[in-house]
Amino acid sequence: METSKENIKEDKAIPRLCYLSRSSRDEAYGFDFKTLRYQGVHTAINVRPNYPAYKAGLRENDCILRVNNESINGMKHDDVVNCINSNPRRVN
Repeated sequence: METSKENIKEDKAIPRLCYLSRSSRDEAYGFDFKTLRYQGVHTAINVRPNYPAYKAGLRENDCILRVNNESINGMKHDDVVNCINSNPRRVN
């Protein structure tokens, strides 16, 4: 999963990769995301400490740019959920 976070000093987004893994499909990754429909932007929310997403470096309000090496820009929310869940144990 590729995300970006604003860098306050340079006022630029800094992309980074987050590799999330879980022991089973029943274990939560520990984050939600919202989709700004008219902008096609997906933003991480409710990132929970001690869950795979937080441990991988995902933070609140990160913009999610890619899932499993696929651009999700402009993708519908349900399609992004399907990309995240396409592999039951990991996402990058």
